[in-house]
Amino acid sequence: MAISLDLTNEFIINTNLFTADYAKIGPYGDLIGGIMNPIVAFIGIIAASLAFYVQYVANKQVQNEFKIQQFESQFYEMLKLIKEEISTIYLPLNNGDTLLGRKVFYELDKEIKLIYFIVDNILATNIIKIKIEIAYYIFYRGRLKYYNRINYFKDKYNLDLNELLEIELFLSSIYEFLKSNTDHTIDIPTEVILDNVLDGLNGGGRLNDLLDLDANYHFAYLLLKNNENLNLNHLPFKGMETKLSLILRQLFSLVKFVANVNTINYLEKRNYLRVLRSILSNYEQLHIFYNWYSGTGSQWEDNKNKFLTDYRMIHNLPPDFLIEGLDLETIFTNRNFEYEENRKLDDSLFEQIEIFSVK
Repeated sequence: MAISLDLTNEFIINTNLFTADYAKIGPYGDLIGGIMNPIVAFIGIIAASLAFYVQYVANKQVQNEFKIQQFESQFYEMLKLIKEEISTIYLPLNNGDTLLGRKVFYELDKEIKLIYFIVDNILATNIIKIKIEIAYYIFYRGRLKYYNRINYFKDKYNLDLNELLEIELFLSSIYEFLKSNTDHTIDIPTEVILDNVLDGLNGGGRLNDLLDLDANYHFAYLLLKNNENLNLNHLPFKGMETKLSLILRQLFSLVKFVANVNTINYLEKRNYLRVLRSILSNYEQLHIFYNWYSGTGSQWEDNKNKFLTDYRMIHNLPPDFLIEGLDLETIFTNRNFEYEENRKLDDSLFEQIEIFSVK
């Protein structure tokens, strides 16, 4: 700046501009250019850098939007497949008809409860988790595979082999009864016998002590049919793995896909999975719970995945739908799970009972 002022002053003092020696001005111009050029170049670099950064941010945003579009496209395609599988699941009935769609899950819930009733009232153990695992194995794999694994269950849970064999005898008796008696009628009076069995169970007795093979073990089914409204319309104990495994795998894959995507945040993931949960009935969520709690689908909730807690995949599960003795508050006590921002005391694990994160 000082040099510029001196140069200006030179022109003011020297009024004879037409006779001035312009050769003396050259060094001043070189000096000014040498000083200003780096400044202008630096400003140009800054401007170019800002332009490149703005373009980078724009490109990044376009890429993120494209990734989100790809994610949504795959999400809704997987969601569509699940809806189709649920709507097309079928179950042959004893009367020759076929049960279709969501009603299948309600019918299968009755089978699980019947199996658990038998297991619960034969095994001497008081550990409900063991009974659930055995009952669900029978439901999912079938009674024949259970029979082949009896020694495995005996060793794994330290159970009495005779009790495990008694379970199989009850299952076989009920199966043959339902197979040959589609109208569920028998020729001998049963009310007194059933009342005596019910009184015995209420008094702490077990089915294998209260009924013997001569009395027919299918009385256990008639007992539940009459007293618990568990009238089965299909032939049970054949194993439902082929019917349920595809739906359960698709559900698990979609939840895992959403949970592991990096282009959306936790709140957005919860919102997408609310869409998934909105197409699931309470009974379908119940089957997810049984699949996990029995150990068959343990990856729903383990040290790596928190799909049932962090993402509330069984949020709408009514507690009174569960097998008697199962308590959600006990199962999910002291859980350290994620919750939506500023909603810790409002983001309950379940809709009908309040279980909040200890995190």
